[in-house]
Amino acid sequence: MARPIFEGSGVAVVTPFTSTGVDYAKLEKLVEFHIKNKSDAIIICGSTGEASTMPDEEHISVIKACVDAVAGRIPVIAGTGSNDTNHGIHLSQEAVKAGADALLVIISAHPRDFSDTIRLLPRTAMLLSFFIMFLRELTSISLPMFSTDLLISRIL
Repeated sequence: MARPIFEGSGVAVVTPFTSTGVDYAKLEKLVEFHIKNKSDAIIICGSTGEASTMPDEEHISVIKACVDAVAGRIPVIAGTGSNDTNHGIHLSQEAVKAGADALLVIISAHPRDFSDTIRLLPRTAMLLSFFIMFLRELTSISLPMFSTDLLISRIL
């Protein structure tokens, strides 16, 4: 059996901003705080990290800054999800180059009508599995991948 990427608590950190952009010094302090307080992994650039509002260059720069600040002490799980599959693949490849230990990916957004939510759940689980398999095959990325489903998040 493969060794898990981490056991315990992975914390999704926000991306700190100033009026001029990312506050990298504050990001480093956040990382240190979570390592000092025994978090078992850092999740960077997920939906908590405002990644969807950042240009790609900034997105990857934040992942790289987090990887550098962590310095191998705990795993870094990089959010690379996108509603555009090609964009998600590009972000995933760049996150690998930046040194991420694992990826957090999503499939395309679901419709806002929740009347069919229960019926969609088995299909959604299948799509998540398929998306990860597709991403691995297309990109040869061998990092562990986590998936999130925004449909489930909306109904909880």
